[in-house]
Amino acid sequence: PDAQPNISLLVEKYALTLPNYAQWELKPVFSTDFERESWLIECGNGTHIEVAFDQGKIVAGEKQTPICEVEFELKSGLPIDLLHFVQTLTLENEIRLSSASKAKRGYLLANSASMTVTNWLEKWRELLQFTQNTT
Repeated sequence: PDAQPNISLLVEKYALTLPNYAQWELKPVFSTDFERESWLIECGNGTHIEVAFDQGKIVAGEKQTPICEVEFELKSGLPIDLLHFVQTLTLENEIRLSSASKAKRGYLLANSASMTVTNWLEKWRELLQFTQNTT
């Protein structure tokens, strides 16, 4: 009913057999708090891409990190169409492509681990070039 984890509800819903579960205490590892705006982009040829803009934060105990990201999801069409769409984007002012989910970032924050940044735009361009050369 709320954001507080409740093991009794899990045991009941999934008919779990857990000894002494009433003595257990579930605690969240991290939480995400963000607002989302989204748009559906029609690219022609039956291709639809959802663009979602999220702003907020990830919180793990006393630590937090901001969320300010745009996600792209192919709703219909071919994956190559999504790659072509992303290739047309102008990325500037510290903007970069990443495959790190909010969950991955939350676990890393909770474990005080650092995340290496991969230049996904360059990898996608390489994939596009490879795809164009093989068709």
